Amino acid sequence: MINEKAIRVVAFSGQSKDYRMWSARFMAGARVKKYHECLIEDFAETDIMKKKVAEAMASETGGETASVKVKIEKDIKEGITAEQVEMVMRAYADLMLACTEDI
Repeated sequence: MINEKAIRVVAFSGQSKDYRMWSARFMAGARVKKYHECLIEDFAETDIMKKKVAEAMASETGGETASVKVKIEKDIKEGITAEQVEMVMRAYADLMLACTEDI
């Protein structure tokens, strides 16, 4: 018995007239495959928001406590999570497979 697996992608022709329909279908597929978040959110912005939260906490409390500061700095240094990296890699793979022509 032979096990066959297929990769199904929403192909993009590279033509601007086809983009709107393709993008809607691609996003629908991304939602089903659970990586749509990385297509609509810049994970780098997460770090910027953490810094803003740290600044806001410092101004409200008159200075950050050592434990809060260490936790926020650790989160910022770690950057995006392994789950977010996996999302980005799945999205990238599907986008590369979707391109049937040079764009």
